Amino acid sequence: MGQILLSGTSLLSMPPRRVLVVGMHAFCMLGCLNPNTYTTPRTLAPGAVSVTLAAEAYGLSDRRTVKTWNDASPLAPSLNVAVGLADRIELDLRLPNSWGAQVNVKGQIVRSKAFDLALSPGFFVSRRPTIGDESTPAYSSTWLFLPLLLGFNTSRNTTVCLTPGLAYGIDDDIKGASVHAITGGGTAATLGAGFDWRLTSTFALHPEVSIVRTLVTDWAVQVVAGVGFAFGAQPAFSEWEPIRKYHRFDSDSDMQ
Repeated sequence: MGQILLSGTSLLSMPPRRVLVVGMHAFCMLGCLNPNTYTTPRTLAPGAVSVTLAAEAYGLSDRRTVKTWNDASPLAPSLNVAVGLADRIELDLRLPNSWGAQVNVKGQIVRSKAFDLALSPGFFVSRRPTIGDESTPAYSSTWLFLPLLLGFNTSRNTTVCLTPGLAYGIDDDIKGASVHAITGGGTAATLGAGFDWRLTSTFALHPEVSIVRTLVTDWAVQVVAGVGFAFGAQPAFSEWEPIRKYHRFDSDSDMQ
């Protein structure tokens, strides 16, 4: 496997703290969208609150340049706060990788024992200050996106999630110029896959991986992978019977 090089230095030879800083800087420089949701299509009950922390890493392959540019690095954690607003409506507030702010409104369209479907339109905004002696000028990044959340409920406590969607981003620098975000492509297609495992009524694990691909001739592909740890209220799957606990029979008389 080849090593990722930045300015002639291998990430594998860097101290862990520097790798994290380099990764955060590179991710922010690109104005990239983090499409991971760490949620199911099923919404929280009105008034319920859930908090999710996610550990993540990303990879990028950019073919816009003469020579393909590849990059990969861990990222700062993401924070998500979900609040049930009404029946089948949920508000999600995110701080993706400690960079910018994101707001989604999830509306569940289909709810059944085996399958759930929801739309979760939202937007992401951020502003990067000037770095150094203005060699890296400040700019603001804005993303609009429309993911479709599909959930295949395999049990009362587990759901397989798929998240196809579209996104559009623009970076505006302080001087008024505008360039398309995610390394040159304004419109991008997104696709995510995850697994929600509700271990208790107040805790769930959610590994997820997402791909962002620009819809332009000279394309770029970005991958974000992570694991979400959800604390607090979890969606109710009352259609499924609770898991019964059986005791061991010690004698034939106990079975009568």
